[in-house]
Amino acid sequence: MQSANKKNWYYGWNIVITTSLITMLTVGTRLGAGPFFNPMLESLGISRTLLSFIFAVSMIAYGIGMPIAGYLVDKLGTRFVLLSGAVMIVISTVWAVCSNGPVSFTITYGILLSLGLSFTSPIAVTPIVSKWFTRQRGKALFYLSTGSMGGIAIMTPIFTFAIEWVGWKITMLCCSQVYSSL
Repeated sequence: MQSANKKNWYYGWNIVITTSLITMLTVGTRLGAGPFFNPMLESLGISRTLLSFIFAVSMIAYGIGMPIAGYLVDKLGTRFVLLSGAVMIVISTVWAVCSNGPVSFTITYGILLSLGLSFTSPIAVTPIVSKWFTRQRGKALFYLSTGSMGGIAIMTPIFTFAIEWVGWKITMLCCSQVYSSL
């Protein structure tokens, strides 16, 4: 009975599950940043206006990074883009947690982290899912996009709980650790 189930399972669904988890983390981290705002504000000792500006810069960098990621996927491949994104996320997270001033925090959290997240966004993994499916491509891409949007719904409460428990810096470092293990 078990061997019959193994024959019926299409490996492409493993790809969908993995890429959905990656995009859940990516989109959840970038668009679920609300719980980080007040703790960052207190910790960094900057004004609400300045931190809001840094968050705005991060959204712009995320938006600019997506077409760059798509172009690089076409030219250099998905593996290169995903690995580059993961490296950027890890470096920028460690640097952001250690930064003391608004300029370095803007560079790390606002720009570098957002570029890394855009490189691990659905833009980078959609071609992988599309290549694995022909007949059920729409269904597979639906699950991929569900992972993305689920990231906001799932990661925001997780971040809220983790920030209350261990603080925003440890929460960011733990999230970075998850990226480095993918």
